[in-house]
Amino acid sequence: MRHDATTIEQLKADVDEEVRSTHKQGYMNKYPEDSLHEIADSHVPIYYSTLTEMLAGDGSLAYVEDEGLCDPTKGVHHMIQVAIYEHLLQQAHETWQAIQEEE
Repeated sequence: MRHDATTIEQLKADVDEEVRSTHKQGYMNKYPEDSLHEIADSHVPIYYSTLTEMLAGDGSLAYVEDEGLCDPTKGVHHMIQVAIYEHLLQQAHETWQAIQEEE
């Protein structure tokens, strides 16, 4: 994982790479759904400055699809993290599905 990833596209590329790497190492076979969630979660930025930069670059990060994932009392940075998590989890699932179709 690159530590300079500050766009959603960069983070998605990192998630794609990690899903493929984890699969090649044989760690996805037993519980792939758990692995996909862990991979997506591990790539969500934690620093407010990074989250703010990402929101400035991609306004869609201001919206959360699954309202149940987000506690509005935790503030705007938490909402951005949840939106990023949704994007990354979707990417992880798409990559996993592509791997399954390739095999």
